[in-house]
Amino acid sequence: MTEDAPVGGRYRLLDAIGRGGMGVVWRAHDDVLDREVAVKEVLTPPGLAADGEWYARTLREARSAARLRHASVITVYDVAWHDERPWIVMEFVPGRTLADEIAGGPLPPERVAQIGALMLDGLRAAHAAGVTHRDVKPGNVLLDGDRVILTDFGIAAAEGMTALTASGAILGTPSYMAPEQARSGAASPASDLWSLGATLYAAVEGEPPFRGPTAMAILSALLTEEPRPPVNAGPLRPVLDGLLRKDPALRIAAEEAAALLAPTARERRASPPRRLRPPTPIAHLSPDTLSLDALPCVVSDLAFSPDGRTLATALPDEPGLPAAWLWDVASRQMVHSVSRSKNGRDAARVRFLPGGGLLVSDGAVFTLTRPKVPSRRLLAAHERFAQYAMGSRSGEPIFATKSADSPGVLLYRFGEAGIDLGRDNGGLGSGAMVFDPDGVHLAVVTRERDLDDSRAVGYKIELWDVARARLVNVLTGHRGEPRAILFAPDGSRFLSRAPGEQPRLWDVLRRFRSPLLTTLDTHARLSGPQAFDRRDRLAIADGDTLHLWKVNRDPRRVASLHGHTGGINDIAFGLRDQVTVTAADDAAVRVWDTATALHGASGPHGRSEAASVAVLTGHDGPVLRVVANRDGTVLASAGGDRSVRLWELSRRGRR
Repeated sequence: MTEDAPVGGRYRLLDAIGRGGMGVVWRAHDDVLDREVAVKEVLTPPGLAADGEWYARTLREARSAARLRHASVITVYDVAWHDERPWIVMEFVPGRTLADEIAGGPLPPERVAQIGALMLDGLRAAHAAGVTHRDVKPGNVLLDGDRVILTDFGIAAAEGMTALTASGAILGTPSYMAPEQARSGAASPASDLWSLGATLYAAVEGEPPFRGPTAMAILSALLTEEPRPPVNAGPLRPVLDGLLRKDPALRIAAEEAAALLAPTARERRASPPRRLRPPTPIAHLSPDTLSLDALPCVVSDLAFSPDGRTLATALPDEPGLPAAWLWDVASRQMVHSVSRSKNGRDAARVRFLPGGGLLVSDGAVFTLTRPKVPSRRLLAAHERFAQYAMGSRSGEPIFATKSADSPGVLLYRFGEAGIDLGRDNGGLGSGAMVFDPDGVHLAVVTRERDLDDSRAVGYKIELWDVARARLVNVLTGHRGEPRAILFAPDGSRFLSRAPGEQPRLWDVLRRFRSPLLTTLDTHARLSGPQAFDRRDRLAIADGDTLHLWKVNRDPRRVASLHGHTGGINDIAFGLRDQVTVTAADDAAVRVWDTATALHGASGPHGRSEAASVAVLTGHDGPVLRVVANRDGTVLASAGGDRSVRLWELSRRGRR
């Protein structure tokens, strides 16, 4: 799709950013006005014909939204005809959806109140213009910093227009549909308010008020049962009770809902920045004296929890230190400590599971923990692991280990005993190993040997199917040992890099021809960090230079960015991969606009200057690690000055 002719002759599709039963939303570039836009490719729902009626409904969506001018309503720019059907061109919003936020767990009532108040502002503007949304739900709410935007007026009804399809089908989402809408298909501003209440209920409770295995089961519960009482809502209970009244005549009006939301929304305040303090001696450490600004050591690893509320800091093997600390992001207070095992002599590593549990390894023990819950040891070595990897599959932890006293690699999955993946080529040893993000494949670096004299002649990377514990591919060609190995987020691409050699990019799914896609042969053969984003882009650092590659069908380097005066140590992506972030030895964290780097025009001093968004300073020494939370709105950086700093990214705050 992305290589077809531009939609309407001007909108060049880049990548799909949203998908539903009624359409696919693409990030696109407007070649005429040189800007990013969102383009909705309209799909016909199952059971409906792709006829004039459906296309008329598409145009109605565009006209309904185009009538509205409000910060909390998506802006529609154009309707383009392509492939004999209409495509809607809209404002591009880089944030995540509210549904994405809820997937990480319930949100605090104060945050939900703030979101609800802004949603309500947008709905009131729509209702004043005679437009009923008809499908308010978390997936149709975009979050971009402090901005909240209602989108997808795909089944919106303006006054005087038909509410049902010709076949009588009711359009909407059962979990968030008002009872009167489910009965007759009739929608009104009051039904939008019910849907607002159901959306806020889901945000604060983590699930909608009515659930069921099928759409019919949900509709049955909606029509015959009362909503389950919320348990986390706190100050939001009155507004939820008022919005979720089944009789629309008894439902509270928008003005009353706004008045109920306002006090709780005002309670949400940004935490003020903190100044550096002298490091605290280890002998005097306690939860009350610990500070992210003045730690007793340099942090070895960082990770945000899926909901972004907790930051894990892994610690080096130093006397008196545990393996990791967990911090509450909002208060910056240490809330949990993970002890180090007797044989744990490695710098610890941390990884959060999708459900919020944290895996910690100190080189000898794998521990599962979470704040305020006793830690549980899942696996321990007799002495220590020579190599290991930890990951998750279907939410459950998985491990691969090679012990110093054992020649083989053991795979641990689903609580089973270790599965021996075979001897490692006559004792020539195993190197780095890593799982892909979904736990489908395990990559293990091993030595190749000469069949005549058993000497090592190079290195190969074995790819194992985790579910079947079966070897499915072998990547060959490295003379040196690959120390950097990395899967793309979707697991389809794999990067390997050995000191003194060019990085190699592989297609994991190729079975009957060479899986090598290309050698990235424009680099200076230095060893530096690398990272994939979720849009088929790869960032590789060589010294103080950041190289950006497109790695889809035709891998190619598309930009080289300069600005750091010291070597780059780590790379992350923020704002839904709209910015690339680098941490370097020059005590700076740099934020780069990825779209400008890839497509924009160069500034007076080159594309690097044009793409540079911000230089974050404050560390007193090299910045060693940088990570972003799940939606890329908050960064954490760890420096050689024994501090961790938190930074909030926002499009409004970009230079």
